[in-house]
Amino acid sequence: MSTEEKIIQAAEKVFLRDGYDGARMKVIAEEAGLNKALLHYYFRSKENLFEKIAKAKMQEFLPTLGAVLFTDISLIEKLEHFIDRYLDLLSQNPYMPLFLINTVHKDPDFIRNLPKEFLQGFLGYFKLEINKGNIRNIDPRQFILSLIAMCIFPFVAKPIAKHMFDMEEGQYQQFLEDRRGELKTYVRTLLSN
Repeated sequence: MSTEEKIIQAAEKVFLRDGYDGARMKVIAEEAGLNKALLHYYFRSKENLFEKIAKAKMQEFLPTLGAVLFTDISLIEKLEHFIDRYLDLLSQNPYMPLFLINTVHKDPDFIRNLPKEFLQGFLGYFKLEINKGNIRNIDPRQFILSLIAMCIFPFVAKPIAKHMFDMEEGQYQQFLEDRRGELKTYVRTLLSN
């Protein structure tokens, strides 16, 4: 394993355990078995290191999703697959949504790194399904934004939700798992003719 791979593996572990704000470069270096100077040589900052990880996660996620979205199954089945894949990604990387939101607000140029061609193609497909009468006539942009938000919010608001619903960690993890079915019901209810 290369030094860069060791750093990335250690950083993912620390980000997952401590969250983005709680992660320290010193701790990441220790986890990787390196000194802090070497870590800074490779990545210069925590932001650069996280950006590298976030881009890699997107590159892992999009091809998997694309393979299903361009098959012959119905749009609703494709969206159900999206829910499963996206919630898997968020469960494995719960720090990512908040980091991406904060990063975009601090550095609007970061948006240029996010692939929009994939989404544009999907919006066209969504409109085609509406025109064929396969799904209800709704604004696909509003629908997709709402679906993404409903997936992300329980991860971003986890401390608030755990407190408000009086849940321990294990209960909240089960709540997140149960959410898959709730979101699939939402998709079927909203889109079915």
